Amino acid sequence: MPVTLLPQRRAALLLTALLAACGPQSGNDSSTVTTTETASADMADATSEAATTDATSVPAPAVSTTTPAPTTPTLGSQITRQSSGERSLLVEASADFEVADVVQAADTIEGLARRAGGFVTSSIVNSHDEGQAQYPLADGQRLSVISYTRRAEVKGRVPRARLTEFLAQVQTEIGHLRSRTVTAQDVTFDLERARLEQEIGALKAGKISEQVLDPQGAAVQAGNLGAIEREALAQREAAYADLQGRELQDRVDYSLVRLTFDQPALTREERRPDPAAQAAAHTPPSGERLAASLRTGWRSLEAFVLAAASAWPLLLGLGLIAALWQQVNRRRPVKSAEQVPPRQD
Repeated sequence: MPVTLLPQRRAALLLTALLAACGPQSGNDSSTVTTTETASADMADATSEAATTDATSVPAPAVSTTTPAPTTPTLGSQITRQSSGERSLLVEASADFEVADVVQAADTIEGLARRAGGFVTSSIVNSHDEGQAQYPLADGQRLSVISYTRRAEVKGRVPRARLTEFLAQVQTEIGHLRSRTVTAQDVTFDLERARLEQEIGALKAGKISEQVLDPQGAAVQAGNLGAIEREALAQREAAYADLQGRELQDRVDYSLVRLTFDQPALTREERRPDPAAQAAAHTPPSGERLAASLRTGWRSLEAFVLAAASAWPLLLGLGLIAALWQQVNRRRPVKSAEQVPPRQD
């Protein structure tokens, strides 16, 4: 990179070279060395300044401070899409979310389950009042503004093969997903166990049947009644094992789905008669109320006098006791100051 010298330093170098040329010959070596050192120093300084300028002129790499937006959760899961192969997986799904309209969403979800080849086992919609404010009206009524929420729960069974499609369709009804749970339980050996129990029960029933019948196929008489009962019991055990296996296989083929959802709070208005306004409308005039108050006071005074009259024996006894007490106090001698013994210090 070529070194560019500043104008002041270039003039200083030129002046030094002229003085060296005019000076004595014997000092050429010393002047040449000095000039070379000065030029080297100037070049080093210029190189350093150029490097500093280049370093400061190169902008620092920009650091990205943008935070990526969080991923919106969905009802879908790889559990519903995974291939079970030779395994038998019992898949169940549940979710809790918010929708725009609970009644409409419940009807839509029920239709989606039916079109997917499944069925709905329960659908519950309820409302819950959260609070209210009341305002009196001029026509003797009271206006109540009530805030309430509406919530629903839909349970059903959907074919395992169409569960992913069903959940994707329900996703279009969701405004905000609060929670989602998808589980898969391996029941391969449970199905195999039920199948073996059914086969063992059938074999056991067949062996007992051979003991009950004679070679010609005639039924054995009363001596083999116990064997007949054991055969019937073995047949029932085989049928029960077969029923358990079919019930478990049905749960594998049709996944259980439980969805609960609600909507933002709503308000409704109710107009009802105002009891306070009706009572005020039937309030008598002031004169009638004053007369009623006077009558009430007179009745209270009359009741007091009658109560006092009924208690005259008690009042008479209290008076006699008070009079006797006064008489006793009057007859008691009063000690004079001369009879009081002097106090000894």
